[in-house]
Amino acid sequence: RGSDGIRILHVSNSVLSSHKSFLKPSEFVKTDEFEKILEDIESSTETIFIVQGRLSTSGSVSLENQHPLNLDESYFFHNGIFLDDKEDSGKFGPSDSWVLFDRFTDKSLTPDSILNMESENSYALLDARNRKLQIGSNTGSMFLADNDQSGISIFGSEPVSRLIGVKIDEQLRGTKDFKILGAKQPSKFIDFEMGNNSFRKNEISGAD
Repeated sequence: RGSDGIRILHVSNSVLSSHKSFLKPSEFVKTDEFEKILEDIESSTETIFIVQGRLSTSGSVSLENQHPLNLDESYFFHNGIFLDDKEDSGKFGPSDSWVLFDRFTDKSLTPDSILNMESENSYALLDARNRKLQIGSNTGSMFLADNDQSGISIFGSEPVSRLIGVKIDEQLRGTKDFKILGAKQPSKFIDFEMGNNSFRKNEISGAD
């Protein structure tokens, strides 16, 4: 729903890719790059696909502040405003999302402590090194659904069960972990120009 850009992270065929663009989601889905993402997903037996159309609430609108935020082999999507820390600056300026991500990655704040936060936050944190995806929320605005027959699990900021043909949504308060395919050794960022919009893609090749 946000118009400040689109953020995508997906793991398909043991390759992890993140995509950041200032294009509106409705514009990005018309690009050849998005078509390639769908082809990769369709050809993979197991895949993770996270997409966020986000409206910036603090910090500058820049590629560095576009989600997923990335440190080493961790990737972070955040929805909310983190106000539980006196620090007002992240890695790339005054960004509450960077501050929260910093606290998770330096272990000064554990994700399980989200229920003790005074501010309202939901997030997805993918740790490629340890092959884990964790989602969390203290607001109840994270919805989960599973289709056991198709093997599909889905989550979002609104009820999502109908998208995979089931009737029950779990409303998450706390955290939930998912095991992911292994992917290591990040390669270089590649910048693309799409008209007046910058586009950044980062790939991690599949590895044991």
